[in-house]
Amino acid sequence: MNDKLNIDYITVVKEQNDQDGNLIGYLVNDSMSVSNSSENRHMRDVSEWLKTNTALPQYTVEEIAKAEQDTINSEARQYLASTDWYITRQFESGVEVPKDILEKRKESRLKVFD
Repeated sequence: MNDKLNIDYITVVKEQNDQDGNLIGYLVNDSMSVSNSSENRHMRDVSEWLKTNTALPQYTVEEIAKAEQDTINSEARQYLASTDWYITRQFESGVEVPKDILEKRKESRLKVFD
């Protein structure tokens, strides 16, 4: 068995954490997931690479902000979709949309950023 470590293929390493923030492994070169086990051949390479390099966090600040905005967008769009019938009803029959619905729809539209 060849135990020589080859770390030349590693250019970037990101931490991978579970939902509680515990380290469970690494993402190597944005394509290979390596479990945090000393029995894993690739983990031995990653450990060697980490002696002279630093792993990046699982997500950047920008990625976290985008994910948060995506959630806000989704919730706002869901509310707008669920209340579209009020607008259709007003258009078709003249029944006024309740003011609180109009106000919340306006707030929802203002929350959406792409």
